Amino acid sequence: MKSAVMSVIESFTSQSYDDVTDESLRGWIADMIISGLKPSSRKKYLGIISSLYREWRGDDGEMNHFASVKELVETDTESEIKRVNSNLVFLRRLLNVSRDSEDYETVNLFLYLLYNVEAGLSDVIKLTFYSDMPHVSQIDDIVEKMLVSKRKKYVFCLDQGKKRERQILRDMLHKMSSVIGGYGFDFGGEFSRDSITSLWIAAALKAGVTVTEIRSIVKSIPKDYSYIQFVRPTELSQADKLRIMQKVADSIYDGSPQWFVMKMRSGRTLDDINFLLNETDESLLKEILFYYPSHKVVTVDKDGKKRWEEKPYLPGILFFKIRKDKVTELFRHIGTLAWCYKWTNTPDSPYCIIPMSEMKAFQRHVGSFTPDIQIRLVTLDAPLAVDQKVRINGGGLMENQIGIIQSVKNNNGTRTYTLALSGRDYATWTVKDVEEIYIEPINA
Repeated sequence: MKSAVMSVIESFTSQSYDDVTDESLRGWIADMIISGLKPSSRKKYLGIISSLYREWRGDDGEMNHFASVKELVETDTESEIKRVNSNLVFLRRLLNVSRDSEDYETVNLFLYLLYNVEAGLSDVIKLTFYSDMPHVSQIDDIVEKMLVSKRKKYVFCLDQGKKRERQILRDMLHKMSSVIGGYGFDFGGEFSRDSITSLWIAAALKAGVTVTEIRSIVKSIPKDYSYIQFVRPTELSQADKLRIMQKVADSIYDGSPQWFVMKMRSGRTLDDINFLLNETDESLLKEILFYYPSHKVVTVDKDGKKRWEEKPYLPGILFFKIRKDKVTELFRHIGTLAWCYKWTNTPDSPYCIIPMSEMKAFQRHVGSFTPDIQIRLVTLDAPLAVDQKVRINGGGLMENQIGIIQSVKNNNGTRTYTLALSGRDYATWTVKDVEEIYIEPINA
């Protein structure tokens, strides 16, 4: 009896239910299934709680709630879930597929759909390198690896423009089923988008994501996890969705290099950091990619001779790309030379990760800057209000470049772009002569 009471109390508390209803009981049944209780145990628990509830009320007024869920406690998805969990073990095999393998693109297509659980098959067919996509580092990494040519438009080559979408869908599913099945995966004789979604749900549960959060992100619940439909979805902000998707992606594979940013202490340079790492941990130095954007400045000395000097756009601000689990190790070596930006000033705050897509946009801007464009650092007590991400589609120097607009339009007709270094610190730059008609919302 005690176990049954504790089970229903914990379920109601976690899902914010305060009364016995069809909905709250369905949520409890879902929690019991997740906890691994057999159908016979769930039936026993339901009987105990219904009896206690009847005694407490003294009548049968709301006993119909228990009757309405009586069949649900016998839901048995154990074999399906066991199969999905077995598939989860095989994911490591896909992460080691070589770029030279003929399976490489198909495997990455499968992984993209796994990490981006909100994307449908049609979305993948239309996906270009300028499409809006979640800022999840593993997704950024896949898209970057697929960019093998500047002329390539679609992230995945699926004969777009040569075949009708329906034919592409059939061919894509058949190829994924065949290729992924060759790595040991068992999809029960049936492969669909739901097969990949089931894998994501299994990974999410292992990562500690709640059923309510899963229900709020996954709109189409696969039959392997049909009991999740018993749970009431809640509204999640886009930031919360991204946080959860990143958490699940990290639980699957946490080895993708990501962009971070450090502030070098006064008088220190990139050469100092390279020298120290070369002396203390040469192997770590090989795993890091540094980016210190600079430009040449011409000066004239007193004799009238021109001198060229290389100057950084953002003095002391050094971007670096490395695996997340290596950042702490890096700063154990160079802690006297620099510090890494975090989202907040609290000790347990995570390091600030710059999404790959935003970093690419920043690098593209740097390559197109003219001497009149200045980058500066700003610090604000409140987070900078950032409007919709946009693409410039009117031709010219800024064609197809992506950025985040701080304001829709400045008073003088310019556009101001921002790159977040932390929750309070930003790099900003202003671009002139960008007309209103040339700004296109990415998700339009």
